[in-house]
Amino acid sequence: MNDAALQICPAGRHARSGGLADFALRMTLAGKYGIGIISLGSMSTQGLMALPTQWGFAEDAAKKAGTTVNRSDWRVLC
Repeated sequence: MNDAALQICPAGRHARSGGLADFALRMTLAGKYGIGIISLGSMSTQGLMALPTQWGFAEDAAKKAGTTVNRSDWRVLC
């Protein structure tokens, strides 16, 4: 395969929550599998301050899974 992409849809009780659990789950999956992710961001002060926390979920999961995650593969749409 050349330039293949994988999209992982969260399943289970968090799949439709739409809250903080979704961000944590998606970032955790990205870290676990060492894949890029697209996040919806906010230009509010609180939204911008939450970005490092979100990235932390990915870094922690990558460390636990023995993978790496690269911030250049993270897209934030505002």
